[in-house]
Amino acid sequence: MEIKDPTNVVMGYRFRLPIHLIQALEAATQHLPVLTEQKHKRGSYVVRHYAQWADFQRYVYHSSEYIKEKPAADAWLMANAALFEYLSNYLRIYQPESWLSMRNSIRKATDGELTGLATPWHGVAIGQGMGSEGGEDHQDWNDEPSVFNAVVPFGSQGWTGGEVVLWQLNMRVAVERGDCFLFKGAITAHRAEAVTSGQRNFIDLFCHKSVYDVARHSVENAGGSKHEDTRKVYPISCTIN
Repeated sequence: MEIKDPTNVVMGYRFRLPIHLIQALEAATQHLPVLTEQKHKRGSYVVRHYAQWADFQRYVYHSSEYIKEKPAADAWLMANAALFEYLSNYLRIYQPESWLSMRNSIRKATDGELTGLATPWHGVAIGQGMGSEGGEDHQDWNDEPSVFNAVVPFGSQGWTGGEVVLWQLNMRVAVERGDCFLFKGAITAHRAEAVTSGQRNFIDLFCHKSVYDVARHSVENAGGSKHEDTRKVYPISCTIN
């Protein structure tokens, strides 16, 4: 499924994944360290971030959760390398310019030392056990607005509910086990509906705007041209193919 605006700009994709990649994700996640459930604007569930970002800094560094859980984090990332490669190849086919900017941004920001933990995405949020109350409306302001987030829900026992609501697009998207949903969470207000039965977990692959800022700063310091904001303002209405 493609979501397009009236000017034929693609705002999102939903597509199926090979089931063995979902099964590998479910198996690997069972071995992560146990964390305490937290309540926040996205709902009540366990969440951790394995990422390379540059919040409030002029350099890129690993997230504290990745450093704290490094042995388990590296094992989890390795176990899901085939999933990340599959998603990367899909994005490279349908959004090659976005894929290239994602890959190049972190390389420019780190002089080639880092390549992202879920290449071409710079990081991944892992959510476990979404609550029955659902999440609040929000935008992912820290993410790069030109980049598609990749959301993959999982849970071997299945679930009902948990649809993704996209407010500007006036849509509710069902994202089921075996689906991937690509959308721009930085510019689209969204929320996850309540899970009415079963358990829904998810991963959300993202690129932080902070890494792009460091990359742009590096180019400017090297004598390159300054970045111009070329982001589009998208209309509310859209069509679904």
